[in-house]
Parts: sequence; structure tokens; C-alpha cells
Amino acid sequence: MWLYDYEERMKESKAIAELIGIQGPNYILEIGSGSGHLSHYLTKNGNTVFATNAEDDRLKDCHLDPYVKPVYWKYEGLGTNINILQRYGLYDYIIANGNAMHSESGGEISKEEDYEYLVKGLLKITKPGGEIWLGFNPALGSNFMKQYEIETPGNLIGTTVYKIVRSQ
Repeated sequence: MWLYDYEERMKESKAIAELIGIQGPNYILEIGSGSGHLSHYLTKNGNTVFATNAEDDRLKDCHLDPYVKPVYWKYEGLGTNINILQRYGLYDYIIANGNAMHSESGGEISKEEDYEYLVKGLLKITKPGGEIWLGFNPALGSNFMKQYEIETPGNLIGTTVYKIVRSQ
């Protein structure tokens, strides 16, 4: 069961929401939500959350109530359909907390073009003024992403964290 360390995961989720500055209600997409604790926390606090996982078993096994709206999706680089993530409108926040889609963690993404395609695609489904927070574990070695890199306390969101704000 994925309910391990529930209280600790809720404290961590609260700290992430505070770091980002999320105050509901917002429309949020969490990419790679794992067992869904952050999505659950955000939903409990008045946000509408869509959560992605590459596999459908984790969110279903989490059994956290209220349930988030799962989207089974995996980013595989250029050509991946990002528009499928836009459900009922544009997002206020898109969050990838400690994701492992990059080659440094054994994931499939290794080319600079893949990161640029991802950022441009996510910006299209983000509201003007909306924020994209991408955290990678272990550290990501992308020259393209360096322009968005920010410092955060500890490894709360990831070893390397990127904040992208849609300007228009």
C-alpha cells in the first residue's frame, strides 16, 4: 500500500505548497505524482488537481480521499502529446516534484531539444502568469534548462529545480 509515512508526506506536501505559494482555489497539474500525496494535499486545500503517472497502478493504490483526477501519460521527448494534459482549461500551476524522466536517473530524456519541447508544450497549457515548477532527482545536466534554475531549500522539490512563468 502507498500510504507509507502519511503524516510525514502531508508535512512535505504542505512545505512544497508554501514554497511555491499555492493558495487555493487553483487549477493544478502534477506530473509524475507517484503515490499522490502532494495531489491529495492540494485537493484537500480547495484546488482542482490532475495528476499524471506513467503507470496507472500507483494512484489507484494510494486510496487517498478526496481522489485526484488521474491522467496516464509519459513524456518520451519530441513528439509526445502534451495537449492531452489540458483537460478543462489552462493551469495555474504545473508541478513535477522530484521527477525522474531524465537520463541522469535512468529515464529516457537526454537531448536538449526534448527539454525545450517539454517547456514550450507546458507553457501552452499554462495560464498567463501561471507557473511551472520542475524538480529533478538526481541533478539535471541541461544547458537549456539552466535559464530557469532556481535555488530552493534542501531537496524539497528536487536536487535541481526550475521555475518557468508564462508571461503572456
